[in-house]
Amino acid sequence: MAQKTFILGLGAQKAGTSWLHSYLEACDDTDFGLMKEYHVWDVWQDPQMFRKFHVTERALFKHRDTPRFPRLRLQYPMQTTDGFYGFYFQNLLARSGKSITGDITPSYAALTADTLAHVKDELEALGFDLKVVFLMRDPVERIWSSVRMERRIMLNNGSATLADLPAEDAHVAQLYDSVDMEIRTRYDRTLANIDTVFDPESVYFGFFETLFTKDGLTDISEFLGVPVKTDHLNVQVNVTERTADLSPQLRADIRDHYAAVYAACHDRFPQTRTLWG
Repeated sequence: MAQKTFILGLGAQKAGTSWLHSYLEACDDTDFGLMKEYHVWDVWQDPQMFRKFHVTERALFKHRDTPRFPRLRLQYPMQTTDGFYGFYFQNLLARSGKSITGDITPSYAALTADTLAHVKDELEALGFDLKVVFLMRDPVERIWSSVRMERRIMLNNGSATLADLPAEDAHVAQLYDSVDMEIRTRYDRTLANIDTVFDPESVYFGFFETLFTKDGLTDISEFLGVPVKTDHLNVQVNVTERTADLSPQLRADIRDHYAAVYAACHDRFPQTRTLWG
C-alpha cells in the first residue's frame, strides 16, 4: 500500500495558508475533505479560548437547515470523540484513492507541545507520514492583514458599518497586543513547541514573503511531494486591500512588543532580517 501523507498546517494566520490550501487542492493526488480548517485541536486544548470554533449540540440544532450544517456535523465528533479525527482522514483517502490529505488551521500555532505530541501520536498510529508546515510573515504585516480581514468580515456580515469601526491604524493599535493576536504571532513559542515534538526532517518552515516565487514554490512542493505548478503563482486567495498605511510609530510599537519574535527568527532564519525590514 502506498504511503499516506498528512499535512498538518500550523499557521500562521495571514501568512499564505489559504493560498497553500488552494494550491494543494489543485493537485491530482490530494483530498482535504470538506474544509481547509477543521479547528479540532485548538478547541480540544482550550474550548474557552477558541469558543468561536467550538461546535456544540446547540450549534448543530441552530444551523441544522443552513449551509454550515454539514461542516458542523463533521467537526462535532472530531472535537468530542477520541480518534474520530484520524479515522475521518484515513477513510477519506481510502474512499478517494488519493494519498495526501491534511488540516491547515492557522490557530494551531497556539498548540502546546503536549497537544502537538497527541496529534502526532494519533496520526502516526494510523500509518500517516506526517509533514508539518509552519509559514511565517513579518509580525507587523501579519497583524495588519488580520485586522483588515476582521474588518472585512464585520462589514460583509452586517455586524458593523464603516462608521462603527475605528480608523484602520487605530484598530491595529487597539488589537496588536490582544490575546488573540498574541497566540497567532508568537512564532518563537510555536517554533519551540515544534522543535520539542517533531523530527526536523518532517517540518517545513516557510515565509509569506518568498512563498509566491518560483524558488519558494519549488521548495515547498518538493517537501510535500507534489508537482510544481508555477501557473498557480498568479492565483490570489483571501487578499485584503490596503486603504491606508501604518504610521512609523505604530510599526515601531508593534516591533517592540514582539521583539522576542523578531530576535528568535532573525537568529534562526537570517533571511528574515532582510525580508522583515
